[in-house]
Amino acid sequence: AGVMAAAVAAFAVGVGVYAQVGSAPSAAIDKAVKDFNFPVIKDLKTGEAKANAAIKLSTSKEKVIVLCGMSQQCSVSGNYEKRLGAFLKKYDGNKQVKIVGLHVSANDTADSLTKWYDGKNLPITVVDDPNGDFTRFMAWKQTPSFAVLERDDVGKYNLRFQGGFDDSPDASAATKAYVPDAVAAILAGKPVVTKTARVFG
Repeated sequence: AGVMAAAVAAFAVGVGVYAQVGSAPSAAIDKAVKDFNFPVIKDLKTGEAKANAAIKLSTSKEKVIVLCGMSQQCSVSGNYEKRLGAFLKKYDGNKQVKIVGLHVSANDTADSLTKWYDGKNLPITVVDDPNGDFTRFMAWKQTPSFAVLERDDVGKYNLRFQGGFDDSPDASAATKAYVPDAVAAILAGKPVVTKTARVFG
């Protein structure tokens, strides 16, 4: 929650994500994203933390990649513990879907974010966003933010959804599951209906 910007002079308000003053978003819905390379911090499902391991979009084969921008310092991120856990469980073992936890907040360290996911029993692969490149590309300003990417026939990943996980930080009040619905639609060969949504941070 909040904003973090970096320029010649940096400032922070609350818990936010890396951003750059004056930078315009480069991402566009239903357009291909740049070929990002995400260094793997640790795979919490296997417990592995291999040196030099990375997830590179141009060499990934999954039909869908979901990037979860959460922060241990953000209370709203904590509200999604059970919902994210159920989402991870649903696609556990599904080779068409990769779900990763992206280190996006300057208020977290790679190690502290990994321990946060692990402490909440979320078996996710935690990856880094070097220099905040992906975060700036997406123009993310708050956590928790999510991006759903779909691999096309020529091997490029297209942005199908970005925004909040669902329509309420309160699980009992949520009626629209944007991220799960986007993934289900892609796997079913259908268009994603809701392509952007408010981030509650």
